[in-house]
Amino acid sequence: MHSLKYPYAKVNGLLLSKNRSSNDNELEYVDYIPLFHFNQGLTAMLEIALIQIQAYCTKHNLQIAGYFQVNKNFHDSSIDVFGQRIGEKLIELNPKTSIVILNSCNLADSLSKDVDLKNTLNLYEYVDSKWKAGSISIDCDDQEVVDAIRYFIFKQQDHLNLNDFDCHLHDIKCDWLNKNINHLIDDWLNAD
Repeated sequence: MHSLKYPYAKVNGLLLSKNRSSNDNELEYVDYIPLFHFNQGLTAMLEIALIQIQAYCTKHNLQIAGYFQVNKNFHDSSIDVFGQRIGEKLIELNPKTSIVILNSCNLADSLSKDVDLKNTLNLYEYVDSKWKAGSISIDCDDQEVVDAIRYFIFKQQDHLNLNDFDCHLHDIKCDWLNKNINHLIDDWLNAD
């Protein structure tokens, strides 16, 4: 939703998971907090966002478990220096933090041709002080995700209502938690 609301910009955000023990090898992302589509390199804005998100996580027994980025260039799925620095900062909070880069070109193919969605996400782990393609894998129900994307984005166009921290910093009434969209998704998932 974030990348399709701002297809002309690089977008990023944080992936949240439930708090878990350090020996747990599985990780379930339970929410995405959209950060920026405009203020990518501004450290002060990132610090404000991290403080608010960390407070939210503490209150709701969650943790920041990943950094998510979609590059401006449709075919680029690499981590830029800014993304690497954010990832390194997040490692200080959670040593099992990963970076997920969305490959927009593969996402378009997956949606138009019903190709495996696993090729749309590139995961990176912090190994030997460097971000490397991870040995971790993504397990998702492809058809359920494709159906959700088609419904919420193409049919309902709910992505246009998404607020990131750029929106929130411009107008404090813009909810960076996107509770309205989360409720719509929860209702859709529970309708089965």
